[in-house]
Amino acid sequence: MARRPDIGFFEDDLDLLDPSIWSRARLPVELAEPINPLVYRSLTFSLLENEAIWTRDWIFIGTTDDIPDEADLLPYTIGNHGIHVQRMADGSLEGRFNNAQHGGCRVVPQQCQSGSKTKCSFTSCGYSRDRDAISASDAETSTALMFQYVGLRPERLLRVSVAQAGKLIFVNLDGPDKDFTNRAADLDADMVKAVSRDRTSKAWLEFQCNWKSVGEAMFGAVATAGSGKPDVLSAMLQTSDGENAPVEVFATWLYPNLVVLRASGAACTIGIQPTALGKAMCRIQYFADADDAGSAGSLEALVRVIAQTRETAEQAQRDLVSQEHRQLVEPAASPANDRVSPSEHWAQSVLIDRLMTMPRTTADDPMYQPLKHYLI
Repeated sequence: MARRPDIGFFEDDLDLLDPSIWSRARLPVELAEPINPLVYRSLTFSLLENEAIWTRDWIFIGTTDDIPDEADLLPYTIGNHGIHVQRMADGSLEGRFNNAQHGGCRVVPQQCQSGSKTKCSFTSCGYSRDRDAISASDAETSTALMFQYVGLRPERLLRVSVAQAGKLIFVNLDGPDKDFTNRAADLDADMVKAVSRDRTSKAWLEFQCNWKSVGEAMFGAVATAGSGKPDVLSAMLQTSDGENAPVEVFATWLYPNLVVLRASGAACTIGIQPTALGKAMCRIQYFADADDAGSAGSLEALVRVIAQTRETAEQAQRDLVSQEHRQLVEPAASPANDRVSPSEHWAQSVLIDRLMTMPRTTADDPMYQPLKHYLI
């Protein structure tokens, strides 16, 4: 870890691991209040998420279409950790922490500790933005680029757990041999089958909102049907282009960062990745049946759902900023919305559960300066 989690996480004089500050957000949905807005704008809370979520959960990073051939490499930044997954000679996938977690820097520069991923020429840092998958067949560029990730002795790099479900690739940073059974149980067979179709296109879209707002915006307007699984949210959405009949889109959110949309003959995966406190990169891949005449219309419906989600999520981010500014001017002003939707209640409950069940660490290392955190 890059920080001292045993010292605790404090913001605005609040102990973020004190259950009492989250108690009202965990009440039954008809009584629950919105979660404290600092979870969307606090750098300290993002560090807590790194400790409680990104280094503990199974995280979706892409599909097998990203790295189809031997030695192809998929870089991915999870929290403040730079990792990669590489296709091996026997067809298996191997995940490792990058050769240099701080890129070419001896320590992490102050400007890289602001919570925003920077654009960096070293490309292999847990504090920088990722590049796309590196193809081993591109001999002119792959050798130099891959060295920044795998170094000279990749077998000596710290391994991460990798699991595959159909085309979906997941990693877990909490050790090299984590059990995938519980996450596999969350994956519906129809969903895995839906994304086994041919990939038609992909796109990276950066939403101007906190990463949690992406899922909350997509499901916020519907009464959730539920899935019977605590870490999975499912609902039927409807979208229309204004001329044709509405198209039904089945949406599934596998907490924390995978959303799968399905329509007749088509599907897409959305991998949500924080790039700043108020920004989230959505890595989107579309899949369709080539011989299905209706798949084109279904793909258009999926695009509309994503566009609507982006608009809603970014508006929610703007409202949050406006509300906080208003509180500064009028401290007695009440929040604009004192109730939560069923989907928002689910999202904030899962988040709080992650905080409360996070493994706690202790350390005997002495501290010689009055600092809350210090770097490796």
